[in-house]
Amino acid sequence: MSKPCIYNALNSTEMRLTRFFFQQQSLLTNLVDYYVQYAPSSLTLKRIIEFAREGDAKQSYRFLRNELPVRLASMMKEMMHLPPRMLQTPSVQIVKRWYDTSLMDMHQFKDLSPSDDTVQKFTKALENIRKRHSSVVETLAQGYMEFFDGGPVKEYEESQIQYFLNRFYLSRISIRLLIYQHTMCFGNEVPLHPTHVGFIDPDCDVSLIVMGNY
Repeated sequence: MSKPCIYNALNSTEMRLTRFFFQQQSLLTNLVDYYVQYAPSSLTLKRIIEFAREGDAKQSYRFLRNELPVRLASMMKEMMHLPPRMLQTPSVQIVKRWYDTSLMDMHQFKDLSPSDDTVQKFTKALENIRKRHSSVVETLAQGYMEFFDGGPVKEYEESQIQYFLNRFYLSRISIRLLIYQHTMCFGNEVPLHPTHVGFIDPDCDVSLIVMGNY
């Protein structure tokens, strides 16, 4: 193949990849905008425990296939309010891609009926999401250091970051709890203790745990 033909082929491939990238970004933006219209459901530990005891995998699937995208999209929207320089750090971009992928993973179940096969695939997708996000805290911390190493930090930027982190980590805890509950109650994972209801210990004495750490 002559050089002009090679260059033309490379340019054509590059253009297709560029179009695909922008199409994906446009789709993600639309998905985030769609899901952030909805507020996350208000849940109590009592309600979560009751559902784990009385609910089934298909009921959990119907709830989580809508609830998790709403919570993921909310976190992704919050991330857009970070200082631009921090948002563009390599580590924060990694975290962003993880959430992009997880939202897409969840969205594919939006209109699927809860057949046994679909619920099984959904449970596996949740396990993959949990593994994918296992090092989010450390990676965000690395992004925080990259941001500070990149130049002076303004006071309002520090406030933006702290506001984001507080909301982000609370949301992360709730998402992981919901995922763990489903995978332990309806997947192949075994609860950590025979008395646990999924991921939750209903007999946990918080005051004793707090005192034990002092």
